[in-house]
Amino acid sequence: LAKLQERDLDSNDLVQKSIELVKKYHGNQKRNNNYPVLEGHLYPVTLSVIEHQDFTHQKTTPELVVGALLHDIIEDVPGIGPIFIHDVFGGKIENIVKALSSIYYIGVDRRDRINKYLQGIEITGFEAIIIKLADRLAASGHWSPFEHCARAMSAGEFDASFHKGFEGDGPDF
Repeated sequence: LAKLQERDLDSNDLVQKSIELVKKYHGNQKRNNNYPVLEGHLYPVTLSVIEHQDFTHQKTTPELVVGALLHDIIEDVPGIGPIFIHDVFGGKIENIVKALSSIYYIGVDRRDRINKYLQGIEITGFEAIIIKLADRLAASGHWSPFEHCARAMSAGEFDASFHKGFEGDGPDF
């Protein structure tokens, strides 16, 4: 939360509502690896998004922070859906969270899943891309994914690992 205070985002109404919501619904949840969802996943993903913005000298917006905090809520919390997200946080946050929620891709074949995912990303723009990258890299065990990517790029490792990840039919979302 210190990173939010440094950017005067801690008092933003949307950010405050999202923090309250994730504490309420994710506060006692554990991931498969027995880590707490909040401290072990949602906060690190959000921090990584902020680090990305710092690294690229871009402003960290409330929508980006809220999207990062809420990116798993639709699939992890029964009863929380896109209508609720829209009513509380607005259409932009709803679109970000929907684009990042794998629940919309269940039962959809691989090619259609990729197309639906890319359509969602197209609607939301860069926010969903940054959050998804932070989410995937955090899930792979890199607590600070953008710092890891920066190190890999400076060591000349990024291009090879990036292209290797997209061999075949494309990424598995």
